[in-house]
Amino acid sequence: MTAWLTSPDKLDRSQIDSRKQALQQQAKEIAALKEKLEQSRSTLLASGAGPNIELIEPAVTVTRGIPSIQFAVGESSKRIIGKIDASTGLSRLLLNDKPVKVDANGRFETDVSLQGDETVVRISATDKRNQRSDLSLRLLAASSGIAAEPFPSGNGSGGDLKRSGDIQFGKFYAIIIGNNDYGAYPALKTPMADAKSLELLLRERYGFKTKLLLNANRHAIMSALNELNQKLTEQDNVLIYYAGHGEIDKRSQTAYWLPVDSETGNSANWISSQSITEFLSIMPAKHIMVVADSCYSGALTGSAVAKLPEGMDDAKRERWLKAMNSRKARTVLTSGGVKPVMDQGGGEHSVFANAFLKVLRSNKRIIEDYDIFRDVANQVQASAARGGFEQKPQYAPLQHAGHEGSPFFFVPEV
Repeated sequence: MTAWLTSPDKLDRSQIDSRKQALQQQAKEIAALKEKLEQSRSTLLASGAGPNIELIEPAVTVTRGIPSIQFAVGESSKRIIGKIDASTGLSRLLLNDKPVKVDANGRFETDVSLQGDETVVRISATDKRNQRSDLSLRLLAASSGIAAEPFPSGNGSGGDLKRSGDIQFGKFYAIIIGNNDYGAYPALKTPMADAKSLELLLRERYGFKTKLLLNANRHAIMSALNELNQKLTEQDNVLIYYAGHGEIDKRSQTAYWLPVDSETGNSANWISSQSITEFLSIMPAKHIMVVADSCYSGALTGSAVAKLPEGMDDAKRERWLKAMNSRKARTVLTSGGVKPVMDQGGGEHSVFANAFLKVLRSNKRIIEDYDIFRDVANQVQASAARGGFEQKPQYAPLQHAGHEGSPFFFVPEV
């Protein structure tokens, strides 16, 4: 190897190419091994500079919020098995403020009593230098039978109507947010990939003027909303897509999006669903849709679902489109209800984003938000159930934002 490095001229071209290929193959194998190890490791990120907390059993679903474990209906307790790695020695381990015994190898086992549909577990490990790490997770009850009833297939309003020359839809704008890297929360793997793919699709296929925000803090998100608001007219359409961590205030039941500069336990930099709704209510745009792929995003929605007329031929559908195009739309499609949603499950995308992208890519006509919801919901529920997780997307008019009964339209240009 030394001779080759010092005297490459002694090797012919084929030998050099062969060794390059061997090195490239080794690099690929190392990268694949690292990815495999990353996927198989059960260590969860704990906040703090203290001991490392590893959860061995049960399996944790990576969610956009506090990590979660689902349990079956009828279970009264869940056994938690983990391991603590404290280089300077462990001083104490607490689970929900109660001491837990740890063996000589740092392993611990304890049973947690399940309290209703959701039980929060807080693990705190302190080493002998008084450095502490904290890890939180949720134990969530799954409904009886995770596989849910699918939404009805076509509602008859589809047809193949393309963009109509005498229907003026106005301009289409989109703010697309994908947050992976957090300072105070576990990093996520797919939001940035979700956001990039959606931005490209909306811009190239549907003619949106897009603003892509990656790892955005509160200032960047609010600035983008303010900047867009200055451009809008009453004929325009706005889509706001958020992928990242979310949280809910148990006392007020207020849902929040978490920018990357959010702090745990301090909502100063969080963005509340109420603030989003209030901001959208003053936007002059005719049609506005929020698509939220985050934990607890479902708290954004109202209760009524604006279903669309059935059995229309193309002529009736075009007249209906013209009528709806004169009314305001303020709708929201969320990846789940008021429970955590999966961060993965769709290849390089979340299970929700993967379904959303598939529906938009395969579409060749003017399509309404409810049709998208129906197809996405069926795919998400089936995919999540295969992974042993329950996730039900929701669609509804946005509360208190001036909705007048119209859906949001996606109009392909190519």
